[in-house]
Amino acid sequence: RMEKPEITEVAVRLNNFDMLDSVYEDLKTALGKFKNKKGIELCLDCSAKKMKLADGKSAILVIARDVTEKKLAEEKDRFVKNIFEGIQDGISIIDTDLNIIMANEWIENRHKDKKPIVGKKCYNVYQNRSSICPWCPTIKTIKTGKSLTEVVNVDFPDGGSWDCQLSTYPFYDENGKIKGA
Repeated sequence: RMEKPEITEVAVRLNNFDMLDSVYEDLKTALGKFKNKKGIELCLDCSAKKMKLADGKSAILVIARDVTEKKLAEEKDRFVKNIFEGIQDGISIIDTDLNIIMANEWIENRHKDKKPIVGKKCYNVYQNRSSICPWCPTIKTIKTGKSLTEVVNVDFPDGGSWDCQLSTYPFYDENGKIKGA
């Protein structure tokens, strides 16, 4: 008898194992009607196993793992990634050591000669420099925790260049410490 969603194992004695699939589906359906503490219907990963009990009778053990939070997190990650990739401007995330930790396809394609750019120093990839750019808005944002917009000249491998409006925004870890921009 399931009264709490925290219960994750249920054993059912079956006289007829031909009913196994039907009982399993009924249990999965019943378990799926439970809600978590936030009131969200559970998303379950269920499995079933036939087993013999100590008294020689047969039973089915159904194990249901609550994967609701994992599924919600995956959905949120997919949503954010779709936005990140869908923006038709360059977006990259830079850590406090000025390593590129994430970049959208637009900016990856702009710097084809340096692919993959993730893991490399931003000043090397974006400005072909061996040291930090003196005008670097990312450094200023990391130091102050404030968003910043500056116009910088960007050179491209094909010899072209253009003035680029560069905006930086700090991002933080769960403790409020700046992780990058």
